[in-house]
Amino acid sequence: MNPDGRPPDDELNVDPVPVGRRRSLRSAGLVVIVSVAFIALAVLKPWDDGRAAVPTPVAGVAASPSAGSASTNPVAAAATPFAHPPTPADLIRATVRRSEWGVRAVVVPQGATPTGDGTGSGLAERFLAVDVGDGAALGVGAAGTAIQAGDDVIGLGVTTPDDAMPLDVRFWRLEPGAVVRRIVPRPVLGREAGSWLWLPDPHEATIRGTWPAGTYRIDVLLGPRIVRLVTVVPTGVPALPRGVPAVAEPSNLVDQLRSFAAGPFAFTPQIALPIDVVPHDPLDERLAWLGPAAGQADTAAVGRMTVNAVTALGILLKPGEQFVSANLERVAPVAETPDVRIFPLPLIPRSDGGRATAVIFEYADLRPLEAGFYHLTETATLASGVDRTQTWNLDIVPSAAPPPPGVPLVRMARWVSLMNDPGRLSADPVVFDQHVDDGVCSSGQFTQVDGLYGIVEPPGTAVSRIRMIALAGQFQPDVVARIAPNVVDGLTLLAVPDGGLLGGEYQLDIDTTSVAGPERHVHPVCVGLAQH
Repeated sequence: MNPDGRPPDDELNVDPVPVGRRRSLRSAGLVVIVSVAFIALAVLKPWDDGRAAVPTPVAGVAASPSAGSASTNPVAAAATPFAHPPTPADLIRATVRRSEWGVRAVVVPQGATPTGDGTGSGLAERFLAVDVGDGAALGVGAAGTAIQAGDDVIGLGVTTPDDAMPLDVRFWRLEPGAVVRRIVPRPVLGREAGSWLWLPDPHEATIRGTWPAGTYRIDVLLGPRIVRLVTVVPTGVPALPRGVPAVAEPSNLVDQLRSFAAGPFAFTPQIALPIDVVPHDPLDERLAWLGPAAGQADTAAVGRMTVNAVTALGILLKPGEQFVSANLERVAPVAETPDVRIFPLPLIPRSDGGRATAVIFEYADLRPLEAGFYHLTETATLASGVDRTQTWNLDIVPSAAPPPPGVPLVRMARWVSLMNDPGRLSADPVVFDQHVDDGVCSSGQFTQVDGLYGIVEPPGTAVSRIRMIALAGQFQPDVVARIAPNVVDGLTLLAVPDGGLLGGEYQLDIDTTSVAGPERHVHPVCVGLAQH
């Protein structure tokens, strides 16, 4: 049972073997060995407004002279060696529209040469359908891949049904020793509305700027569940060597903590970082990822650290409080039980003249803390003599993370907070008026660059189908849109193609079900036109 009272989400999991034990980072001092139990949950990362992120060339790898500027050709910025690097338009042209679960790869087949002219020439799409319903996604990594020998993989992507638009996507690389490591590939627009293709993380790419051989896990966040797909890039140039971040504590750590408020903190070799988070019940994976945007968890319930090479976490107590015990769980991306050690720091002088206790948690080997989602639980004796136990939900995100694709979580956070205030919703691309006159556009403001719409229905109303029709001209074609239905009670998201629509009049036919039975709501939508 999840903390929100619902049964466990239907998800597809990878079950790595726990990692081995580790050596202490310190040679002296009081050591408390904590055996840490981990459960398979995940993390929250909001979405930004950017529709394409620009990859940064890998250090030490020269891009092709004909690659063009990174701001105009994010594919070229991945440092490909091709004379005419593929453009985002090439990647889209190389794919076909799909409305089923699967993993796609855009490749340069062996012996082919991309032309880089936006036609998709020299590229091919490899596709592997995945039966998410019966768990066959786990077989993708074990049974093979649609990628063929000699393929150079330019982009990877996930395809979904039209009523299962992803809210967020995360990539992990499965490495020897049961290590699951977060990577941050760069997104460009995909074929379907609300979809993306992913260029390799520049820090992970091959010398050719392509996806290196390996096994990858792709976590796809939907409203009610997380779907995990595993795919393999079977052959190709190996990845460039990865540097190992230094692991150390700042020489003036105690001095830096003088001004910190009581609560958790982190530190790198250079600086200590206070974590903006409040104590909260432990969140499960889906709720931690979706909850703050969906209004199901306080925005301060998950403390996020966007930083590489976190040496350790710590807790600063209030003056007069005495540390009793603590437990650190790395909750995502996999369940593992590393050897974690707790060290007390010297008493921290405070500005009010008091002194406070602080302890730090570090992996008992020479690695920094891995990116992922953590539960940090602490018991302390208060000045009154009463013991208090509290938990913080903490998220370590690689600092190299690009602007994420689309806007679902960011827009959700805004729209959920305004669902009971139609007057303020009227400035957003949101359909909310249930009593519109025929031909009158009386919902929100829709511009030609809005790629994501919100649809607000009364509480308890579930959206089952949406049809969008272009009303201009002799023909009235359907707009091939995709939806994330019922992401929270009363809110559905709709993505339109290419990040926006041509100006004109459209009609939304929305089929819903509620205690009153099935209904169809018809909404005129005016894109780029004055609202009445």
